[in-house]
Amino acid sequence: MGSPERVAPIEADAMESPAEALFLADSERSFEAVASLLETEHGIGVRVASDDEAALDRVGSVDCIVRAYRPADREPATVSGLDAADIAPSIPTVIVCADGIEAARALSAGADRCVQDEGESVALAAHLAAAIRRERDDRERERARYEEREFLTSALDTLPDVFYAVDPDGRLTHWNDRLNQVTSYSDAELAGMTPEDLVAEEDTESRSAATRCAARAGSIKREVTLHTKAGEAIPYEVTSAPYSVGKAGDSANDDGDGVAGWCGIGRDITERRERERDLRAEQSFSESVLDAIPDVFYAIDDRGEFLRWNDRLNEATGYTDAELAGMDPLSLVASEDRESVAEAMTTVFAGGEAQTRNSRLRRKDDEEIPYEFNGSTLTDADGEIVGLAGTARDVTERRHRERALRYQADRLERLDRINAVIRDVDRALVRASTREEVEREVCERLASATPYRFAWIGESEGGAVTPRTWAGVEDGYLDAQEAGGGDAESPEKGTAIDRSEASDVRTARTAIRTGDIQVVQQIAEESGCEPWREAALDRGYRSVAAVPLIYRGTTYGVLCIYASDPNAFEDTERTVIDELAGTIAYAISAAERRRALMTDTVIEVTLAICDPSRFLLGLSADLDCHLALEGLVPQPNGSLVEFVSIEGVPASAVLERASEAGVEATVVSDAPSGNVNDTESVVRFLVPGHDSSISAALADHGGVLTEATAEGGEARIVAEFPTDTDVRAVLAALESNYPDTELLARQERERTDASGTRLRGALADALTDRQHEILETAYHAGYFEWPRERSGEELADSFDVAKPTLHEHLRAAERKLLGTFFDQRLPEQNAP
Repeated sequence: MGSPERVAPIEADAMESPAEALFLADSERSFEAVASLLETEHGIGVRVASDDEAALDRVGSVDCIVRAYRPADREPATVSGLDAADIAPSIPTVIVCADGIEAARALSAGADRCVQDEGESVALAAHLAAAIRRERDDRERERARYEEREFLTSALDTLPDVFYAVDPDGRLTHWNDRLNQVTSYSDAELAGMTPEDLVAEEDTESRSAATRCAARAGSIKREVTLHTKAGEAIPYEVTSAPYSVGKAGDSANDDGDGVAGWCGIGRDITERRERERDLRAEQSFSESVLDAIPDVFYAIDDRGEFLRWNDRLNEATGYTDAELAGMDPLSLVASEDRESVAEAMTTVFAGGEAQTRNSRLRRKDDEEIPYEFNGSTLTDADGEIVGLAGTARDVTERRHRERALRYQADRLERLDRINAVIRDVDRALVRASTREEVEREVCERLASATPYRFAWIGESEGGAVTPRTWAGVEDGYLDAQEAGGGDAESPEKGTAIDRSEASDVRTARTAIRTGDIQVVQQIAEESGCEPWREAALDRGYRSVAAVPLIYRGTTYGVLCIYASDPNAFEDTERTVIDELAGTIAYAISAAERRRALMTDTVIEVTLAICDPSRFLLGLSADLDCHLALEGLVPQPNGSLVEFVSIEGVPASAVLERASEAGVEATVVSDAPSGNVNDTESVVRFLVPGHDSSISAALADHGGVLTEATAEGGEARIVAEFPTDTDVRAVLAALESNYPDTELLARQERERTDASGTRLRGALADALTDRQHEILETAYHAGYFEWPRERSGEELADSFDVAKPTLHEHLRAAERKLLGTFFDQRLPEQNAP
């Protein structure tokens, strides 16, 4: 045990005998009478030494030394010239003085105690007896303190921990050997140090705060870094507390609060720090593993409280760690699922098999998310069940996938049914020869297919939509179709009800106006025209689609389809139905054209169109030539092949102008008449934008182009139409692309070549566009002349195809031409 000063031990046997004093006799004074009184009256043993040798021999067993004051005692007391410390350094000295002056001198010189001799032996003996006993008592107390210190020192030196004590000023006052061993500082070095000299700089301020806290709280524990003499840094855990001596203010070192200093124990926590690092590393690894799991992980003890969880649980629930620590796990489950989940937990706690439950996880914001919970037993090292551990997986995406798969399967099933209906309708359209047959076949086929219940086709007149043809579960649904005059509140009275604002009518009007398919997916939730909504629901209509029948810019009406299922018209169904509408419109257009061809009485319309910006019209103006349309063939890509005879200009000039305009042109025949200004050629032009061409606009209204010429930038058009054709609609269609269109003549007349017209119509239906183009090119090129004006090889080169390919198309076209001629049954001359 280290301290700034060491105290010499007191022999134990000297303290066990009665009080005894050593009298030093000299020639000046004798203490025989007093010594006798001490022995007889006070029971104190007296030894007398008359010289140095005797004093040295006897001093070890006495409690004090008694001698008379000598003038030399102005300095430290001496015996026969020897320093009293040399005789007995730990034995107190009592000086017998004649007066107070001597006593003061003796005490200042180092005497332990002084007794004044007043000349009376009895009194002197009593005073000496009291002084000797006091010295003996002091020595006994010192011995007890020494023994206690020695015991404490031995005990503290055996501690594996560091012990230290400091005074209120922070100076080290005591320490055990462990501090020397750890720091390698000697006692002398430690005696001049403070704890701040032994710890890291950053721990100094915390020690001051800890000292103040310890003074209030009694003790405090903290961790510091201890620096050894060699500079090694060792982590220590220090527990310190204040200590006091007596009452507050009794000690010379008392700070006024009763605290005489602070003492503490320091324990090397290097191994603990290493274990903690290992534990933290292991915990960090475990947490990293758990956090790497894409699913929620949780562990619950047998009391039903959370033990551990990963970050996924925080993310999934929105709760913090602190919140989760005090929660009942079942509170995270939707209330209606808790009984099932609790039953599964009970089964696991009882040692049963792992359990799986599909439930909904309840978030902090009360949102509920579908989850699949899995749990199994959690055991300790002895195999005892201490809880359960499990995972929870968000199955929202899986359920979405399952729903998507079910939806996809249902949609594919619907598409299969729709495609079957489309194929059925297509076959029926091939057989239909009139518009009425087309519309009837369409409505009947659709209305008889699941999930459709009703279908009708209507036409727009003056902003109103009038049904023309219908089929399916109608039950009088279309009876009251006139607008105005009805009582919308009293449909049961049989009064005509205004259904112009009914959802299906509005949808049909919108489809015609916009040219796009319109859908009401939930008739039950549709507002407006309540009586008609109820009528639709009564007949099992749950959704409706209105599809405009449009072909090449001409609207032939609207098709309305009613389904028994809500949301029956999804995107794919809309696309398919929209394509079907185009096919229906084409079939109606074809039927109208056939009707025009088969009719002997027609309306002949003569038109003038002036638009030099159009290539052919501009060509006639720029080159001052005459153009005449000899034939035309629509192409699948929307362009138009036109065979044009040109008079008054060389073919090379035409080709040059076409190249400048970016129009593909090929000379089919070039037969000069001898005068260069009187040249006549036939040129095949590939003109883009067939849908906006004059011939397309006429055909869309059932018209047949019979003559087309152009000269000076103005075209003269002659076309035939059925007698019921609205010529104003034809003009409107033309004016949308050719604003400067003028009606020159309109007359009704009998066809003079009805048979030829029918034959041409039948042939046009039989030939493909490619066959038609090659056949007409060959015809105008003189391929069929004898001798041939253009060889097959030349003709093939003009189409950039091989000669065998050209002959294949020609043979196919010739076969269809002859077949049409021989198989066509022409009506009798006077047949209507």
